[in-house]
Amino acid sequence: MYTIDKNIPITASEGSRGRTYPFHDMEVGDSFFTTRVRAGKARAGAYQHGKLHSMKFVSRQQTSKEGEVGVRIWRVK
Repeated sequence: MYTIDKNIPITASEGSRGRTYPFHDMEVGDSFFTTRVRAGKARAGAYQHGKLHSMKFVSRQQTSKEGEVGVRIWRVK
């Protein structure tokens, strides 16, 4: 048997991590660098975000100023 409660506010989701990548804040021509370890997830995220928000992103492998190999993702549309 269950008790029905009324007027209990909904709490925030504990699973919400917020935005991992800055896609929504980017303008055409903006880019960001991510490590090789995160490159696959960043590329997949760019693709999904682009589909949902009519944006387009491209990525290229690059080496950072510190010498770390990774991926740079640009917003192109």
